[in-house]
Amino acid sequence: MPNFRAKRTAARSAGVNGACASSGSPRSNGIDATRAAIERLLAPSLARAAEIGAGLDWKTSLQEACAARGLGSVSYEVEGLGPDHLRTFTATVLIGGAVAGTGQGSAKKHAEQEAAAVAYASITSDTP
Repeated sequence: MPNFRAKRTAARSAGVNGACASSGSPRSNGIDATRAAIERLLAPSLARAAEIGAGLDWKTSLQEACAARGLGSVSYEVEGLGPDHLRTFTATVLIGGAVAGTGQGSAKKHAEQEAAAVAYASITSDTP
């Protein structure tokens, strides 16, 4: 089944592009207006992505940071509570066998990403 959120985002993007393109002068075909709108809407997200790099995937960032610091292996323990249609997952990330962070989410991967973000912040902070 296709991802509904991705389809909805693509449809909205196409709508913005179409609206911008039709608002331009006949000579430019709205390219300038489209470029300005896209840059205005996406620039903050693109700048943030460039700053955090692999931080978009906290599990990868955590794995790399642990390897670079020689902290040991990273593993996750995940529990799900509630009925199938309303299940909430809690993930605990362990580094070298010690608890380093926890996270919750409506899917295992979301809980693991949140736990990894917490652990990453704790091992990369300047304060002990």
